[in-house]
Amino acid sequence: MIRTETVVESTRTLVELDSVEAGLLRSVGRRLASKKGWWGQDDEEADVERTVISVEGVEGVEAGSWSVRVSDAVGVIRVGDTQLVVEPKIPTNHLLYLLGLSGEFPRLDEQLAATATSASLWALVATWFVAATERLLRRDLLRDYQDERDELLAARGRIDPQATGYGFYAGRMGLVCDFDEFGLDTPLNRILKAAAGAVAASPVLKADPRRRAQRLLGRMEDVGEIQLGDWRVRTDRRSGHYADALALGRHVLLGQGRTLAHGSDLAWSFLIRTPEMVESGIRAVLAGALGPDRVTKVGRAATGATLTFNPDLVFDGGRAIGDVKYKLSRGDWDRQDLNQVVTFAEAFRTDAAALIRFRSSSVAGRPDLRVGDTVVRELTWLADADLAPTEAADNLAKAVAKWLADQPVAMSA
Repeated sequence: MIRTETVVESTRTLVELDSVEAGLLRSVGRRLASKKGWWGQDDEEADVERTVISVEGVEGVEAGSWSVRVSDAVGVIRVGDTQLVVEPKIPTNHLLYLLGLSGEFPRLDEQLAATATSASLWALVATWFVAATERLLRRDLLRDYQDERDELLAARGRIDPQATGYGFYAGRMGLVCDFDEFGLDTPLNRILKAAAGAVAASPVLKADPRRRAQRLLGRMEDVGEIQLGDWRVRTDRRSGHYADALALGRHVLLGQGRTLAHGSDLAWSFLIRTPEMVESGIRAVLAGALGPDRVTKVGRAATGATLTFNPDLVFDGGRAIGDVKYKLSRGDWDRQDLNQVVTFAEAFRTDAAALIRFRSSSVAGRPDLRVGDTVVRELTWLADADLAPTEAADNLAKAVAKWLADQPVAMSA
């Protein structure tokens, strides 16, 4: 019997686990943290043992209860007989809207986004992947020419004389040939097949998406196993209809983690890291409202050192800067975030800095704060479940536009 516990990303929660499950959860967290790119580009704490999932015992709490924190990720983790559903810190439809604007996740229509409140992210991503691939198969899979090398009885393509000679002296009479094979075994199709296999084998999904994924596999029998170089493939004009299925398939594969013991899956996870995609989504919202030339992400090097300062948002070439924090405001300033945004402003020699974060309507916004010559403004995405994400995006864009209109036109030297 699988028991389900719900936790919120980046929030400590007491969860009932036995000692084996707690150990497996720690193992999943360390393994995910070892993946290149999970922690973004910040490497200031390279010597610290990193983990995506913190599991700690709690004094004064009955045995079997553990304090669990999943850092900046949403999805599902299964350890033993316990399933952890990791929910976002903002309403799921708001998160999915921003992920769709990030360029790394398909943009979802309102009907799909509305279903997000009733299922885990893994179930949604897996189901959407299956549906996107089923639509793709109605148009049939693309075929293409792929480089092949084989030992044949009759010449085909280009003969490799050296390899053929070695084979002859070894007693083989075949010709080693390099040739083009026209078929379904392409990088695009291999990614889709691998993702369909992951969905079909998932231990936490319901029967319907797993059964549909198994049918997809039956349609891709002539497609080979995924190869390392396949990750670099991109869609073009001819394969543009693959875009949604490919993006979702990559998330299916990249979000997975496994721990194998004695031939059985004792731990399984699907987690998507959120901060970078949320930042990209916010930047897309503002670029769409203000114009792409007015909102960029560029760094500025320090003098006398190799350090580079990289705020998330640079407005009007440096007239103002902003930093996105995927955090819910508690009604006060976060000292670490404040220090960072003031440092960015100093690096760009501007007095105008904005800290963009998320806020519930029940929490009051903060007035402007002056630090030396720098004035920091809090600008918030209103993250209420009953507010449409498009409306929250429009409100933020208007607030940013008003703030910029108040800044001096001349840029600091």
